[in-house]
Amino acid sequence: MSGAKVPYQVRPNKYVERQLFIELLTHTGKITDLQNSVYISMGGRLLEDFKLVHSRLNLHKMMSIEIDAVTLGRQDFNCPLDLIDCRLMTSGDLVETFDDYIEEYKDASVIVWLDYAKASERGRQLSEFSTLISKLRAYDIAKITLNASLRTLGQENTTDRLNQQTKNMSFMEKQFSKLKGQIGDFLDEKLTPDDLNSLVFPNILSDAVGRAALNGNESDRSTFIEPLAAFVYNDGYHDMLTVSCIVLPYESLESTSHGAQQGEDPARAVLDVFNRQSGLNRWAFRANDWQDVRQIYIPDLSIKERHQIHDDLKRYKGDFAKVLKSLPFRVGDDEEDLTEETLKMYWKFYRYYPNFFHVAI
Repeated sequence: MSGAKVPYQVRPNKYVERQLFIELLTHTGKITDLQNSVYISMGGRLLEDFKLVHSRLNLHKMMSIEIDAVTLGRQDFNCPLDLIDCRLMTSGDLVETFDDYIEEYKDASVIVWLDYAKASERGRQLSEFSTLISKLRAYDIAKITLNASLRTLGQENTTDRLNQQTKNMSFMEKQFSKLKGQIGDFLDEKLTPDDLNSLVFPNILSDAVGRAALNGNESDRSTFIEPLAAFVYNDGYHDMLTVSCIVLPYESLESTSHGAQQGEDPARAVLDVFNRQSGLNRWAFRANDWQDVRQIYIPDLSIKERHQIHDDLKRYKGDFAKVLKSLPFRVGDDEEDLTEETLKMYWKFYRYYPNFFHVAI
């Protein structure tokens, strides 16, 4: 599980991403039997996402997989409901036995979240995700989390830069070679070392997720795989990428019974109906393709500071430059202080902003 030992209360960006995932599922639930769905994830010791999907979506069929026996014991102790099946199992075991598991729930859609963290195992993780996709049915949803920190491919030091002229391979070439060794066939063959930087690395990984998903779905002629949302955020230690997608049938959406117009891509006709019926055509965070990754960043603000920003946005009619100039506080040094861009980012996600309180029980 990504950032498993980092307290949930100091990962507000991850909190926002989870809220967005719930919102995404409420949209897809308009055309699926969401409450009858099976939710499978890596819940960690506190099973936070399970509590969330149960309370917000009323899901009752849930399974958490865990590779650490101590954490599994804490799950059993902390589990608030008798609705979560906590199992000692690797993600590879889950994927391998997935057909047997969903046989128990023949008529239920499946929502599966593979929450990875170990950067050195990206290749295995993408392969597992591809195999998982090959076993999904129409309207099943899959989500994957990958470590998207570029520094996991190696960090340059001063000596490397000074001696770069005498080296056979530049630092970026070394990073690119390591990435290629990790994800192999899932890497776009047109990419070069010059394309690799911290800003585009999440997009490169998201594209690799898309290639893995398409590879998993290629043998099924009755369905296709469609990206729904992709986000990158910092969880306190690393940049993390999440990508969610859905398996859609070519034929069975009700409004496509008339069929696609002559010459029209049948997948496009299904997508148009799916987006309209689910309301995702109006959802601001809907991914346009596999490389459409949205950044989540919320500055650390007190409730009073947030109210001040809201009041000033109303006063200055959404002029972020004027709001920034008028604020009577700073939130850090020049590198960490608010900018117009971070204010705009805050405003994009303010509805999901977490408030953590100390409660004596």
